[in-house]
Amino acid sequence: MSAERKGRDFLAGGSLLWIAAAAVVLAFILVWLLGPGGGIDDPQVDPGKFFDQDLLERAGDYRSEGRLIAIASMVLGLAVLAVLAIWRPPLLRSVFERLGRRPVMGAAVTGAGITVLLALVRFPLDLIQFNRGRDYGLITQDFSGWLSDLLIGTLIGLVLAAAGAALAMWLWRRFRQRFWIAGSVLAIAYAVIFTWLWPVVVSPLFNSFQTLPDGPVRGGDPARRRGRGRGGERLRS
Repeated sequence: MSAERKGRDFLAGGSLLWIAAAAVVLAFILVWLLGPGGGIDDPQVDPGKFFDQDLLERAGDYRSEGRLIAIASMVLGLAVLAVLAIWRPPLLRSVFERLGRRPVMGAAVTGAGITVLLALVRFPLDLIQFNRGRDYGLITQDFSGWLSDLLIGTLIGLVLAAAGAALAMWLWRRFRQRFWIAGSVLAIAYAVIFTWLWPVVVSPLFNSFQTLPDGPVRGGDPARRRGRGRGGERLRS
């Protein structure tokens, strides 16, 4: 059996599910280690010194319920991906076959379609979380503003998924067995560029930034006192 054939068998088998399960387990371990009361010690602060007991219990209820909703959303997304990867109805199978005739373009359409599908499937849970935030006073947006932000976020994810899937497919067809090297470089470049562009390009889509007016807060900025021209002149709120 050729190396290329082995690669196809690996991707077509159940190995992808094991990889996804391992990623989920790793994510839970990191959340446990880095979260409050996890394996990594953090400074012990008694919140009862600053907040009423009723408020602390209300915060605990919000956190517990929010965690369950987040887990349900993740499980629902994994279930959708499992259906697409393993059990494909005839209609989906025919669609994928047509998309496979133009691999790069088909990968872009598939990435965008999966993004939209996941957003639609998770929408009821997102709506529940939004209403809970309103009830607890943590969200002041109205429904139209929240829905607008959700649509913008989905559109950004759609573009990124389409571009990433198309580029990944092109790299796979170009490098084959060395795809993992090119894919690693692509992932690192994506992380660096996205982290760099997020505050400048993406954040203004969800927030309205204004120049911080002169006053005690602006005048008391340590960076501004240490030296002008290094960001102190353009403080924003």
